[in-house]
Amino acid sequence: MKLTLCALAITLLPVSAASFEVASVRPHISVGDQRIGNRTIVEGVRPTFTGPSVRVTGATLGWLVTFAYDLKPYEIDDRNWSSLKAETFDILAKAEGDAVLTRDQFRPLFQALLAERFHLKFHRETKEMSSLALSLAKTGSKLKSSDPDAKGSMMLKGATMTINAWSMNQLAQYFSVTQGQPVLDRTGLDGRYDFHLTWSETESAYPTLVTALEEQLGLKLEKRREPIQMFIVDSVERPSLD
Repeated sequence: MKLTLCALAITLLPVSAASFEVASVRPHISVGDQRIGNRTIVEGVRPTFTGPSVRVTGATLGWLVTFAYDLKPYEIDDRNWSSLKAETFDILAKAEGDAVLTRDQFRPLFQALLAERFHLKFHRETKEMSSLALSLAKTGSKLKSSDPDAKGSMMLKGATMTINAWSMNQLAQYFSVTQGQPVLDRTGLDGRYDFHLTWSETESAYPTLVTALEEQLGLKLEKRREPIQMFIVDSVERPSLD
C-alpha cells in the first residue's frame, strides 16, 4: 500500500514549471490525400521543430500525449477520450528565449499545454499484459554491427526490410506497431546494427516473421505476459481554442 500511495503522489505533482511563451491550438481542416506528380501524399501528423518554435499539423490527442510523455502507443489507456479520438489539431507554439530546443526539451512544454488547454488528468498503473519478447535464439546473433557514424534508416521493399544503424529497442518498437501489441527488447544487445530481413505472412514462398527472425538474424519472437506501466487517462476535455 505504501508503494501505491507513493506512485500516486508522484503523478499528482506538476509535470514541469515550464510552459510555452505563446501557443495557438486550432482544429485541423483536412484536405485529404493529395497527388504530387505520380505520388499520393497521405495526410498525417507533421511536426516541425525550428529553434524555440514548433508547428504540428493534424495531430490527434493520442499523438500529443505519446510525444509529450515519450510513450509507446500500447502504453496508453485512452478509453476516457473516445469522443475526441477522431479530432485533429494544428498547434503553433514558441518557448521563451531564442535557444534551439531538442525534441526532449519540447516534451515538458507539451505536457503543460495538455494540462492547461486540454485539462488532461492521468495516473500511471502497472498491468500484466499479453506481449511478445524479442530475444536471442539458441544460434546466437547473426547481426552486423553498424559503422559508428552511420545514420539510422529503414526501407521496406516488397517483402524485404533493410535496416541501417538500428538498436534492438528500435526494432522492438517497430514490431510493436506492426504486431499490434507490446514487443519488448529482451536481447541484451547494445549498439546498433545493419541487416536485411525477408518474410511474409501470406506468401508460402517466404518464411513467417518468427521463422525469418531466427534463421536470418538469430533472434526469436515469443509470447509472454509482462508487466507494462500504463498511462491511464482519467479525464480530458476539448481544448480551449484561439
